[in-house]
Amino acid sequence: MFLASVALLLLARDSCAERLNSALSALRQKNPALASSILDANRQECGTTSFYFELLGTSNELLGNPQTATEAYAKAVSMDPKVARLHFELGASAFEAGKSHDAVRELKLGLKLEPANKAGLRYLIGIYVSLKDWQNASQAFKSLGAFDHPDLLKDPSMVLLFARVLLETGQASQIDRLLPADGAQMTSALLFSLGGLFAEKKMDSEVIRFLSHIPDSDADDAVYFNLATAYSHVQEFDNARAQYFHAIDRHPGHVEAYFHVGLDYASCGQQTKAVPWLAQAHRLAPDRADISFALVEQLIHLGYSDSAETLLTSDDPLMLVAAGDLKAAQAKNEDATSLYRHALEKKPGLLEALIGLAAVQMAQEKYEEARDSLNLALKTYPDNPAAEGALGALEYKQSEWSAASVHLADAWKQSHSNAQVGLDLARSLRHSGKVEQARDLLVSLKPELNDVPAYHLELAQLYRQLHQDVESALEQDIFNTIQKTSEASLRFNRAGTYVF
Repeated sequence: MFLASVALLLLARDSCAERLNSALSALRQKNPALASSILDANRQECGTTSFYFELLGTSNELLGNPQTATEAYAKAVSMDPKVARLHFELGASAFEAGKSHDAVRELKLGLKLEPANKAGLRYLIGIYVSLKDWQNASQAFKSLGAFDHPDLLKDPSMVLLFARVLLETGQASQIDRLLPADGAQMTSALLFSLGGLFAEKKMDSEVIRFLSHIPDSDADDAVYFNLATAYSHVQEFDNARAQYFHAIDRHPGHVEAYFHVGLDYASCGQQTKAVPWLAQAHRLAPDRADISFALVEQLIHLGYSDSAETLLTSDDPLMLVAAGDLKAAQAKNEDATSLYRHALEKKPGLLEALIGLAAVQMAQEKYEEARDSLNLALKTYPDNPAAEGALGALEYKQSEWSAASVHLADAWKQSHSNAQVGLDLARSLRHSGKVEQARDLLVSLKPELNDVPAYHLELAQLYRQLHQDVESALEQDIFNTIQKTSEASLRFNRAGTYVF
């Protein structure tokens, strides 16, 4: 109710003053039923002033009759159209009755009569935001003085609305100046809400800025988890892990924290570190298909096929994809294809199924079918790194060096979980004539690929093109040594079981 805590009116000096004053007293005592009864009994004699209908509107608002309240306020306005307060009350009531545009009209009329009325401006801003009329909301904030004196916004809800309006009107660059995270008005609850708002807009640096100002004494597991995910998104994985650990300290059974630590390790290509965290998340939530899928994928990558197979107990679409990936790793392409298609029947457009299907199609040299699968994946999930990497690999196979470089670079920028993407990117850059870029990339990949013969062979070729003959010869020797060691080593089968 608009202006509910303020004196509702000044009674006119007429014969109805005493009775209307009784109704006013009843409203102040939060007894709208008594007020309504008094007003109904005196309608014929006293229903000739705007004050009567203002009281009638207020009592009906408090009784939960927004439509009747709006009609009463409208009658009051028609009797005294130059009283700003009546327009504000009618606007507020119209909004409660679901008539947003009528509410805007009345509030603007009230502000025309009293331009400096802060309460009216705040209510108008709230309605503009509810209508997603961001430009007018921004203009109303300017009228309120928020752009010149943001410290005027004492109400946390108004600060939150102001931040949203800045984002929606393309004024994000103003946030640092207008909303300092260490401002005195920033309570922990407001900082958390602002962090959530910026997370919606994928503005991770702002999420970090605001959530980092919440003192440890106020921070719960949700604060630490949201801060951690923001760090993960900007690939500051050490900082992310520290915050995930804090979340686990606050809540030892925090499934999402364990899960995301595992995903972060996987995204860095550190599968051996990813598995224990994913395994713990799986223990805490054994029915979560997304967690089981992530764990199976890492086990497959590490060669623990037996352990991976023990987790394939569900016909969830994601788990069907995991089963398909296991078959593909075992070169059982027809079985893999069948599983991917079954997953797509159950969930059309499933990204993981389309990528798996494309990989099998490439292995079978069905390149156009693979391209169709990946284009469909990217149509549904634009810029997805796994799909971008797979399409880049396909283009590399078809000697489309420039196109491959673009897709592989985008995939590598977003995730380093697949070192093969980095190697293919280096090869594509070399074929495109960007030899120095390719060399720098390969040097950065040494920790992940130092034991892979193809890595050293590619480096040898690159150094040769750069006329660095000594380095080229050294890499060729490393390649030959790894090859000979591999050929001379004893052949044995890996157990395939991971001991959790």
